[in-house]
Amino acid sequence: GNRKAFSLTLPCEANSPPFAAAMSGDGRFVGVYSAKGALAVYQVPGAEAVVTLPTPMLAAARVPVPKDEELAKAEESVRLILKADYAKKQPSEKKAFSQKLQEMAGQTNDDPASRFVMLRDARDLAIEAGEATLAMQAVDAAVKLYELDGPALRLQALEKLQGGLSTVTGLRNLFDQAQEAADAAWDEDDYDAALKAIQIASAAAKKMNYAAGVEDADLRAAQIKRIRELFNAMKTSVDLLKKIPDHPEANLAVGKFRCLVQGRWDVGVKNLVLSSDKLLKEAGNAEIEAAKDKANEAKAADAWWDFAQSAPEAEKRPAEGRARFWYLRAIPGLTGLAKAKAEARISFTFNNAEYKPGLVLDFPSPQATVLRGKKGRLDTTLDFIGSDFADPAAPNRKSTINLRWTGLLTPPAPGRYKLVAKTSDPVRVKLDNKVVIDTLTNKSPKKEVYFRYVDKPLAIQVEFQALNDAKHRLQLMWVLSGSAVEEIIPADYLFHDKKLEAALGKP
Repeated sequence: GNRKAFSLTLPCEANSPPFAAAMSGDGRFVGVYSAKGALAVYQVPGAEAVVTLPTPMLAAARVPVPKDEELAKAEESVRLILKADYAKKQPSEKKAFSQKLQEMAGQTNDDPASRFVMLRDARDLAIEAGEATLAMQAVDAAVKLYELDGPALRLQALEKLQGGLSTVTGLRNLFDQAQEAADAAWDEDDYDAALKAIQIASAAAKKMNYAAGVEDADLRAAQIKRIRELFNAMKTSVDLLKKIPDHPEANLAVGKFRCLVQGRWDVGVKNLVLSSDKLLKEAGNAEIEAAKDKANEAKAADAWWDFAQSAPEAEKRPAEGRARFWYLRAIPGLTGLAKAKAEARISFTFNNAEYKPGLVLDFPSPQATVLRGKKGRLDTTLDFIGSDFADPAAPNRKSTINLRWTGLLTPPAPGRYKLVAKTSDPVRVKLDNKVVIDTLTNKSPKKEVYFRYVDKPLAIQVEFQALNDAKHRLQLMWVLSGSAVEEIIPADYLFHDKKLEAALGKP
């Protein structure tokens, strides 16, 4: 009766399989299952992603690879039916045919052998055409459907692509796909494959004189080597859990690695609840209860905070970060002393400065009349609409305003992220004191960039210029590693130097 119409803008790559979407029975939420296997849930009518579930939680059971005789028969049939397509030799024709085979494979649910052949051939054709993105799409589809060694297959495809690419576009696609393959191998604890993939990325960056890419890949390689060493040190615990799933010491080692090293909290807490450490056992149970009921969020925060107080330095920072994660969610429902305690604990010290949630927005000079005399403000997220600064005396008068947000970005876990400045107006973004997006001075059309997060907060500054009306908007968004969903960077991960609050004036 009183439901409002709304629109939903979804990220979609060219030639990717379609999205599937469904609305909840009460009409309050829309679930969107992406081409890459991630589920995003949007609330109606605001259409802000409220939760994103990663692929491993959603993937259907994989089936065994068909036997050789089945594949031989399927190959004969597929190649006979598509004889004219297989005869084409030009790279553009092979690219188009690879796309066609992937589309057909997505529509073939009753013939596993033929589907496997089509995906395999789609991969090979894309490699021959020098299309890294298309080749890896075929590999990912096959890995999702069949019992295959994903890291090994991705690496095999990358190695075949590596020797045949020479254009900047082709090498850049190879660089990006090698980075994604490294992330996928990381998630499967195959650090040897991850390192080899990142070395291919580094080689591609060097070949196209992409200095920032070389630096990024080398940083990632060093991180992989460090994590591989830590993983190998506790691999006996991983193997022991396959035989004795409730072994306390093995669960402790694996749980600490998953949570405090990898940042894979949803996986690691399942080990912690079976561990031999009293505080971590309590934290694991509190995590599970908080996920079920918001009333338990403060308990989860307290549990991680208590553990952090006696934890070694390497474990203290991630544990306190997890405590802040839950405190920020709990605060709206807290009162009195409990609220005061939570608010005191969501700040942290970095480089001898105290940081609190939110970005500081200030107004550099020279400035339009509408902003003169105004101080700054704190923004918990960066989702700005120009009409926030409409002139109350002359609401139809348009003025150009200059804005600047400053603070720290603290992603939830080590990994590779895509940062997106979503706007049609001029914007400049500095990350870790380097300009990564700039349409303000050099008029570049690029408004997105990949960045690597390792283990320390990143300084961020965003400068924006626009007219002060509702048509002009800026959203600072990101795409998490392994996801296809663009979302506004949540308040949990944005902080500011407390000293900058002086620029805001009295509340």
